[in-house]
Amino acid sequence: MDDSKRGRAPFYFVTILTIIALISQIFTYLFRTDTDTLYKMAGPGPLETGTWIFVTLMLLYCLWNSILTKGVWLTVAAGVVTLFICWLAEGLGVHYGYVFGHYHYTQLLGFQIWAVPILVCFAWEPILYSAYYLTDFLLPLQLKESHSIIHRILLYLIAAAIGGMVTTAWDLMVDPYFVLRGGWVWEEGGPYMQGIIANGVPISNYFGWWKVAFACHIVFRLTLDFGDRPPRRSLYLTVYGPMMLYFNLFIGTFFNMLIYVKRPEIAMIGLLSMGAFLFMGVAKIYLLKTGTGHSAAEGFLMPNAQLPVK
Repeated sequence: MDDSKRGRAPFYFVTILTIIALISQIFTYLFRTDTDTLYKMAGPGPLETGTWIFVTLMLLYCLWNSILTKGVWLTVAAGVVTLFICWLAEGLGVHYGYVFGHYHYTQLLGFQIWAVPILVCFAWEPILYSAYYLTDFLLPLQLKESHSIIHRILLYLIAAAIGGMVTTAWDLMVDPYFVLRGGWVWEEGGPYMQGIIANGVPISNYFGWWKVAFACHIVFRLTLDFGDRPPRRSLYLTVYGPMMLYFNLFIGTFFNMLIYVKRPEIAMIGLLSMGAFLFMGVAKIYLLKTGTGHSAAEGFLMPNAQLPVK
């Protein structure tokens, strides 16, 4: 069912949060002089409190948006399973060096289960959710009722693989921020950001991120895409809102690099990675609005995603 007005409220919610975040980040960048003190303060401190608030509000949006789109039970199923996958992967990394490499968390990020901060597990969900819908919108693929099981599985694997890359792009900035803040420690290091981070970050971390995100996107496909078609959809639910959420996640880490870490080169990496996906999304919206890309409006699992032509 395509209801063009459905989902405006959660979209306005995430848009207001994004505007507030953008204004506050720009103000901090231009006028605050105590950013070094805040970043070096023994934690948990104001920055961690802000992270908890940020993640909680983003989770609220994801739940609201998903319930309107998929219903309560599919939302709960997808959330519980992906949360468990993220927690298990993090725990295997902390205790055995599997998935990401050898590292451990400090007490900076608060309450832990199996040496994994709950905040870290919750923080996975907004980036996974926004990447899921952004991937749907960008992929020029379509899933039809006539497609065979093999065809559907292949499309799911392609979507999950690309969704994993859209998700992992965020960690290119997030990991240096929290390592330098003292949230976790890489025990053996690696080539990424050597000279900025002690011993650097191993490439296995980002491959691990992709693997975990791939698994979670498969779960999303098997739960949120369960049945013939999602019960409700609109551009506010499946395009504008998730894209705004992805933009919110981008600006938060982008300005953190500039304000607290003071490493514009890491911010530029984020701009080239996350920014590239955002640019493609905005470009596609523009093409659809002007009518030049109308034939591509359906997209993968987006049979009703059509934008009004002026």
